[in-house]
Amino acid sequence: MLTHSADLDAIRHHPILASLSDTQFEQLRPQLSVTRYAPHQLLFQAGEPARNFFVVLEGQIRLFVQSRAGQEKIVDVIHPGRTFAEALMFLDAPRYPVAAQASEESLVLTVPNGPFLRILRDSNQTCLRLLADLSVRLHQLVGEIERLTLASATHRFVRHLLDELPASGNEGISITLRESRQDLASLLGMKPETLSRILRSLSDERIIAVDGRDVLVPDRSRLQAVLDRVI
Repeated sequence: MLTHSADLDAIRHHPILASLSDTQFEQLRPQLSVTRYAPHQLLFQAGEPARNFFVVLEGQIRLFVQSRAGQEKIVDVIHPGRTFAEALMFLDAPRYPVAAQASEESLVLTVPNGPFLRILRDSNQTCLRLLADLSVRLHQLVGEIERLTLASATHRFVRHLLDELPASGNEGISITLRESRQDLASLLGMKPETLSRILRSLSDERIIAVDGRDVLVPDRSRLQAVLDRVI
């Protein structure tokens, strides 16, 4: 059961739980738990029964599938504030279609499906709010599929980088990539060496400057213009 006030405050205001009334949240609270995962620690394997969904409070969780040959493909990287596996609770006898692993030390909230579903069955308004949240997530995933399917590797990286930049500012923008190069390459559907070539090419053109995970964008418009010239 949750008791720490900081945990409670962060969790209570998360979008998927903020829609609950105080009474509903207090009903659910004894079933909630927060777990700290070490780097590379698994939360669950693909094929395991999906009895919970999760909210990342700190750190980073990678969702991936593994081929029979042992090759991994990252499906998504979940950062703080995001949920995952919540849609599975609406299926009969659901199983996780992917594996989940901590990329770094992470703090994760576990929400059991059963108690949460009982609350939804008693409140149409809460159901509609959750449906709106899932619809937004679906549109985001469809857009990601379109980018991965139709765009070149350079286009995918530049689009990802533009999405990560702050909304304000056009010159001298500096950000830190949240994923390792290997994880980012897998997330964008390319090999690590392909991503390295893209970074080197954009750096040679002085469109970006790279130092580890730190990326400097001297001119946002020049980076944006790359999208017009790649297929």
